[in-house]
Amino acid sequence: MDNKVSNSTIFLSTLALMGLMVVTRGHANPLNIVHLPDFTLAALFIAGTYLRNWIVPLVIIAFAMSIDWYVISNKGVSDFCITQAYMMLVPAYLVMFAGGLMFKSLAIQNALKLMKLTAVVAVSGALEWLISSASFYWMAPYFTDPTVAGFLPRIVKYAPNAMVNLALIMIATVLAFTLFERYRGARRVSTHTESTASN
Repeated sequence: MDNKVSNSTIFLSTLALMGLMVVTRGHANPLNIVHLPDFTLAALFIAGTYLRNWIVPLVIIAFAMSIDWYVISNKGVSDFCITQAYMMLVPAYLVMFAGGLMFKSLAIQNALKLMKLTAVVAVSGALEWLISSASFYWMAPYFTDPTVAGFLPRIVKYAPNAMVNLALIMIATVLAFTLFERYRGARRVSTHTESTASN
C-alpha cells in the first residue's frame, strides 16, 4: 500500500470517522440508537493505519472533546469527568494512533497478522486506559490521598469493561476491512479474467 495519502482522501476519511463518533460517543447520538461502544479509539487506530498524518488525530481528539462539550452543555450529561486530568486524554488517545501506525492494513490475511494486531490493540488500549484513568485518579479533586494501592481496585473494576468495549469495536472494524479487501481482491481477479478472456 502506498504510504502517500491524498489530502482529499484524508479529509473525506476523517469526516467519515467523525460521523461514526457522533453515532457512538456517549450520549451524543442524535438518532437515539441503543448505546454502542465508543468508536473514538477505533477511529484513531484506523487513522494511524490508513491516513498516517499526525494532524488527523489532533482533529479527531478536538472533535471528541467538542462532542463532550455539546452533550454536557445541551443534553444534561454530567461534567464529572471534566477535571484537570481531562487534557491527559490527548496523550492517551495519541497512543491509539501510534498503535495504528504499526500496520499498513487492518485486513487479516493470516494467523500471524491476527496475533500481531490483537497484541498491538491490547497493549495500545491498555496504555490508553492507564494514562486516562490514572491521571483522573491522581489529578481529579475527588480522591483524597491517592495511592497506587488505592488505584489498583479501580483497574479491577473498570479496565475489563473498557477493554471489552474496545475489543468489540475493533473486531467489527477489522472484520469490515477484511471483508472489503477480500471483495476488492475478488473484483480485481474477476476483472482481470474477463479482460484476458476478451483478448
